[in-house]
Amino acid sequence: MSDPNALPPQCTPNIDGPNAKSVQREQSLHSFHTLFCRRCFKYDCFLHPFHATPNVYKRKNKEIKIEPEPCGTDCFLLLEGAKEYAMLHNPRSKCSGRRRRRHHVVSASCSNTSASAVAETKEGDSDRDTGNDWASSSSEANSRCQTPTKQKASPAPPQLCVVEAPSEPVEWTGAEESLFRVFHGTYFNNFCSIARLLGTKTCKQVFQFAVKESLILKLPTDELMNPSQKKKRKHRLWAAHCRKIQLKKDNSSTQVYNYQPCDHPDRPCDSTCPCIMTQNFCEKFCQCNPDCQNRFPGCRCKTQCNTKQCPCYLAVRECDPDLCLTCGASEHWDCKVVSCKNCSIQRGLKKHLLLAPSDVAGWGTFIKESVQKNEFISEYCGELISQDEADRRGKVYDKYMSSFLFNLNNGTESLSLVPSWSRAGLSTRFPWS
Repeated sequence: MSDPNALPPQCTPNIDGPNAKSVQREQSLHSFHTLFCRRCFKYDCFLHPFHATPNVYKRKNKEIKIEPEPCGTDCFLLLEGAKEYAMLHNPRSKCSGRRRRRHHVVSASCSNTSASAVAETKEGDSDRDTGNDWASSSSEANSRCQTPTKQKASPAPPQLCVVEAPSEPVEWTGAEESLFRVFHGTYFNNFCSIARLLGTKTCKQVFQFAVKESLILKLPTDELMNPSQKKKRKHRLWAAHCRKIQLKKDNSSTQVYNYQPCDHPDRPCDSTCPCIMTQNFCEKFCQCNPDCQNRFPGCRCKTQCNTKQCPCYLAVRECDPDLCLTCGASEHWDCKVVSCKNCSIQRGLKKHLLLAPSDVAGWGTFIKESVQKNEFISEYCGELISQDEADRRGKVYDKYMSSFLFNLNNGTESLSLVPSWSRAGLSTRFPWS
C-alpha cells in the first residue's frame, strides 16, 4: 500500500515542515507562478483565465544596492576585497553624468599573486562592463536562479580574491537552501539583506554558501536598471502619446474592449497586436519588449495626479506603483497617507458610507464625512452577467419597474445592479436619495 502522506513527484514538500527539501528557485515558486493572478493579486482568480509566463518587466528596486558599511562583526564586507566589490557593483550617483572614472580594483591570479589594476569604464556602463567576480558562473548556476531580467555578456573581468581564515562548515537545512535561492533572485548579491531575511545565518555564511553554489553573478543590466539621459524626453513623448490615444478614444464611435495581455514572441507590437487592435495600451502583464512603443510608461508627476497634466489621470486609469515612482504611488509603507490622489481604489481609500431609508424611494446611501469636489468616494459594484442573462432578467425587472441594467465595455457583458433584490453589490447601489 502507498503512503497516504506521500506527495506526488511534481509537488514540493512544505518548506516550513520537517520534510522540507532543498529545491531550485523555479520549483519553489512554481505554485506562485501558476496559481497567483498578478492582475487582481489573489489566488485562484476566475476573472483572468490567462496566466502569463514570468514577466520580463523588472521594476527598479533598491534592494539590489549593496550596503557600503558592514552590518556586524560577521559581515562579508570585512573580507579582503569585499569593499572594492561593493563599490564596483553599486549604482553610481546621478550627479556624475557621463564622465569617465577610473576604478581601482584588487586583482589576483590563480597563483594568489595580487596586483593593482585600473579599470576604465563609462559612468552608465560600470555594471555592464564588469562580469562575474569571486566565483565563475556556470550554466548550471544560471539554471538554478533564473531571474526575469536579462544578463548581458561582457569581456573577461578582473577577479577579486577572498582571503579568510578557515572556518568550520555550517550546516544548512533544505528549507534554508531553498529560501536562499528564492531571495537571491530578488536581492542578488546583497547578502546582508538576505541574511536578515533568513534570520538563522550571518551574511558571511550566506556569502560562503553563494560561493559554494556558484551563484555570485553580476547585477542585472537593462534599461530599467540603468536609465538613460533621454528618460525625461521619453516621458514627454509618452504624455503626448497618451493625449493622442485619449482623443482618439473620445472621438471614436467604436466601443471599449477589455484588456487582454498580448503574447507574440519575437515579433514587435504592430497592427496585428491585440492591444493595438483594441486601442489599449500594452501593460506590464504583456509579453512584449519593455521598449514597446505602445506600452504605458506611467507618470513622472510630483504633485497629486488629479489633473489632466498627469498621463495616468488623462488615460482614465490609476497610477501604477511599479511605473509611477515619483508621485507617491510606489510608497507602500503607509497606505493611508500618500501624496498621489490617483491610487485610491487599489489602496481601498474609500469614504465612510451609511445606508438608510430614503425620502425619495426605497433605501439610500449617505456619506458620513465631508468630501471635496472630484474626490473618490467608493466603487459602483455589481454582478457581471452575460448579455443573454441580462435580457432574461430585464424582462422580469421591467414588470417590477426596478431595472438597473446597463452595458459594459464592448457590449458582450452587462452589469446587473438591482437595489431591491440584486444578488451582489455594495452600498453604492442605493444612491437614489
